[in-house]
Amino acid sequence: MRSEIGYAYVVFAIWQIMSGLALVFGKAKVYAKCDNPQAQRVAELAGIGWLVLGYLTYEAGKIVKKDLLARKIVWGAVVFNAAFSLLAGPLRLTKANKREQWLVPINTGIVIWTIAALLSTRSA
Repeated sequence: MRSEIGYAYVVFAIWQIMSGLALVFGKAKVYAKCDNPQAQRVAELAGIGWLVLGYLTYEAGKIVKKDLLARKIVWGAVVFNAAFSLLAGPLRLTKANKREQWLVPINTGIVIWTIAALLSTRSA
């Protein structure tokens, strides 16, 4: 029996996993070279958190129509990713680099798409 999962949840899960991998294997090394080497570990921890959220979003997306806990998991991931869009976008403390200037709008679009999918899904 094939599980039914909406495209929004799959894309959202993949996006979170890619973001987590980028933090763990990319951005953390950049932070390691700054004045505070502990920033590397913080970035790695955030990346691991994003990986876990991505996996949970994928699994929850399979049953989001039938399960209230699954809906809450996806909403939690939405809140986390929306906070990223705000903190890396209009509320950021430093000037955005070229990559961040397109990552934030992509993240925001995926979050909005996922919110629309959640609002259109009625629990059974």
